[in-house]
Amino acid sequence: MTSVPGHLDRRQVLRGLTGCASVGLLAACGMRPEAHAPPGLDRQIDDLTERLNPRQQYRPPSDAEARRAVEAVEQLTAAELDAGRAGLTALGFTVDSLHDAAAQRDCLVAAGESHGHRTWGTLVVAADADRPDVLVEVPHPRADLDTERIGLAMFRALPRSGLLLAGAHRRAADGAADVAHQSDSLFHALAVELGRQGALQVQLHGFADASLPGKDVVISSGRARVGARAERLADALDDLGLDVGRAWRERCAGLEGRSNAQGRAAARHDLDFVHLEMNHRTRMDARRRSAVVGAVAAALNGTQ
Repeated sequence: MTSVPGHLDRRQVLRGLTGCASVGLLAACGMRPEAHAPPGLDRQIDDLTERLNPRQQYRPPSDAEARRAVEAVEQLTAAELDAGRAGLTALGFTVDSLHDAAAQRDCLVAAGESHGHRTWGTLVVAADADRPDVLVEVPHPRADLDTERIGLAMFRALPRSGLLLAGAHRRAADGAADVAHQSDSLFHALAVELGRQGALQVQLHGFADASLPGKDVVISSGRARVGARAERLADALDDLGLDVGRAWRERCAGLEGRSNAQGRAAARHDLDFVHLEMNHRTRMDARRRSAVVGAVAAALNGTQ
């Protein structure tokens, strides 16, 4: 996986990406901004991503905490806002409203603890949907360079989508915070629950160019079945002129996502799951990443 080169200014790199994802918060869009508006999503992403490091504290939620979080999110998406706020606040979240101008949406943002052990991540739900039809997932913010920004761009491009991001560095707590490979995380609990409610999961990852020379992106369904939307998305990326690895047809140097916890759960519950790996060049080239976001939107908008 790719990390930030030492000579680059992290803020400069992040701000070079247009329309983009967030960690350590939960956002359910559709709310009016409060009088004293919190920082916008882009600023919150900058701040949160800069805090992530392998030495930070993290612990997974207890079973009771995970159930309470799932219930609170269900309440938010059912417009039971007071109950949802109370449930999240009890878990260490700070719940605010903001307007995301780029998406032209009002958002409810519940930010998890920025320090301490309860750095449990982010969910964003579109205003006009009771539940998201597509859930964009970012399990490795910062560690997989700029997947958090690309995730936010996809959320903004998909009006009925949701956005789910991890709140800790994947190597924190000796790897316990690697939510893509741990089934005891809040990220996992929310991903599986929203998937069971009908959301297509699109999970974003990054790989080093040298890991699979000749491929720009790799698409798989982990251990889940390969659905029509995964095929359609692969075709859309092909049409861009990208070299696309289809893990259901060829080996892709361990990038197939077969050990992915959310993909395994999707297979058990017969859910739609897409695991999208992007090489470093694609993530760092403005035209390429914009084209990838556009292709995802074209392939999935109106077809959920």
